[in-house]
Amino acid sequence: MSAALTAAWATVTQLIDDHIQSQCRVSALQVQLDYSSVSREHRAASDGKAREKLAGQFQADIEERSSLLAKLAPNLKAMEQYEAVKVCFPAM
Repeated sequence: MSAALTAAWATVTQLIDDHIQSQCRVSALQVQLDYSSVSREHRAASDGKAREKLAGQFQADIEERSSLLAKLAPNLKAMEQYEAVKVCFPAM
């Protein structure tokens, strides 16, 4: 590829990148966030200590829900055995 062609290609690529970035910035400026579903307590947590407290509460909630999901998850080996029995005895 000649030097002129390489330079032209670089210019075109830069123009495309610039256009994409400017479109992203315009789109980002038009975003409106709706905080109405966020509790007053969470909106008021502006200092580091309050945020850490909420983060701890969120983490505890996540761990509790994860534990519950783990308990509710079916025993996969039992499910595989059940499927094998169904294949062997389709009339049941």
